Amino acid sequence: MKKILSLLVPVVVFMLSSCGRDSVKVIRIPEVENVQLSLEGEIDGLLAPRAMSVANGHLVVYEDKVEHPYLVFSLPFDGKYYRTTSRGRGPSEVINPFRGVVPTKDGFQILDNGDGTMKRFTFERDTLSMTEVIDIPFQISPAGMVLPLGGGFIYNSSLYREFSKEWAGHDYHYIDPKTGEITLMCATPEWKDNVEESDNVVLRTSTPAVRPDGSMFAVLYAFHNRVIIFDAQGNVLKEFSLPLEGVQDKFESPIFYRGVVAFNDELIVAQYGLNEYHFLDWSGRMKKRIVTDRKVLYPAFDFDTNTFYGLDLEEEEPRLYSAGIS
Repeated sequence: MKKILSLLVPVVVFMLSSCGRDSVKVIRIPEVENVQLSLEGEIDGLLAPRAMSVANGHLVVYEDKVEHPYLVFSLPFDGKYYRTTSRGRGPSEVINPFRGVVPTKDGFQILDNGDGTMKRFTFERDTLSMTEVIDIPFQISPAGMVLPLGGGFIYNSSLYREFSKEWAGHDYHYIDPKTGEITLMCATPEWKDNVEESDNVVLRTSTPAVRPDGSMFAVLYAFHNRVIIFDAQGNVLKEFSLPLEGVQDKFESPIFYRGVVAFNDELIVAQYGLNEYHFLDWSGRMKKRIVTDRKVLYPAFDFDTNTFYGLDLEEEEPRLYSAGIS
């Protein structure tokens, strides 16, 4: 069980809305495109990477348990980077940031579990500056991803049912950081699906993506082979599953959505299995499927250049691989 959980970090548990949804549809999937990754170069001094994202023309690597947790590379990649942001409780410092970053127009933002804030960073030439700190009045420190939606944030409540009876029967909530008001969203349904004991929290683990314009969000359910697209109020817009017999996995790993790689106003890029990646639009159509020729960790995608990135940590020195996606 611990091994399964480690494969699903970072994750957040959402559940399916039971109100006013159509029956689940099986969508058509395009033919797979085999992609050969090319070596970009070695990364000297990489210690404990835990996440990687592309934000505003930069490749950002988060490292755990180091004094300066963010490594920033300008793109196109030339091997040069700078370490930035100190751990601590002082101005412009982070205490215990959630691993992933959420790209913004001029930088990125992170959830700092250490003090319950969302911290926003801006790239300025060859430096990274903290430009805004938003206090989020969490009743319980989140264990999963917190994403901005409109003027507030959504995060899972199902993890905390045993601590808060008032959240029982709902699967996520929206929090207004100005007032601290929590709005419960999405009643917990009874699932009859392809997974036994579907009321188990672990088995219903999923990963979210929020459309940057705030109009909708998607939830990719790991073991249930489902994708659900919601509007900003939590109403189901579309729900679908994939034909399992048509999905490949070269490395014969368990088949499920492992996480969201990247998203913008047009597409969601998600990892399925170990080396398969799906490009979905916000109407629920799969536009592209790729299978890479090697397994990489912490995949990232640059929408500006349509470039896929991933780390190989099996060699003596960590290596960065990439491929252009047409």
